[in-house]
Amino acid sequence: MKINKNKSGQIKTSIISTIRLLNRIIDHPSEFSENETIRDALKSQGALAGLTYTDIENAIQIAPLSITTLKAKVTTHSGGFDFNSYDHLRKQALDSLTLLDANLASDVDPNLSNDQPIIPSKVKLTNQIAVLESRLEKHREANFRLLQALNRAVTALENTSKTDDSRLRQKIARDEISSIAKTLLFNDHPFNKLHNPISIAPLHPES
Repeated sequence: MKINKNKSGQIKTSIISTIRLLNRIIDHPSEFSENETIRDALKSQGALAGLTYTDIENAIQIAPLSITTLKAKVTTHSGGFDFNSYDHLRKQALDSLTLLDANLASDVDPNLSNDQPIIPSKVKLTNQIAVLESRLEKHREANFRLLQALNRAVTALENTSKTDDSRLRQKIARDEISSIAKTLLFNDHPFNKLHNPISIAPLHPES
């Protein structure tokens, strides 16, 4: 990764790299299970903003930022994330490590003899259930937001079908795509972005 020497470049690189890191933690939590620096950084907004971390292989280069700078610049440099959805990603990464811990803690002891009963710890099972219930609630919230987005999209389609103004149709389409994209930001990775860029062009370009 090319090192940015100017301040604005460093801010952009840090924000993009942090999102890339969070996505990687969610996808591959076992890689970070023993990384106490990363674990501590995920515990709060301020700790993550103050993280210094470099992973050249995965194009990650993070320098510390203030919360004020992060809130002001995250939407500009993240491809659409606002600070709330950015923080949602942090919490999802933390949940991934918490669930991994619970799963590892409930693994069978390799030294357990064949005639010993396998009795998972009640505390371990309780931790697993708590994490899974939290994820279930998040899925319910995401489904509710998606239902709202679909309802708005249906209304937008109805409005589009009633107008002959091509510019108004384009505006309705752009606004609705933007609205859906913002709604998706609150879903869990990797279902939090429109992966294919969408452009709106008039059916009959005006001369």
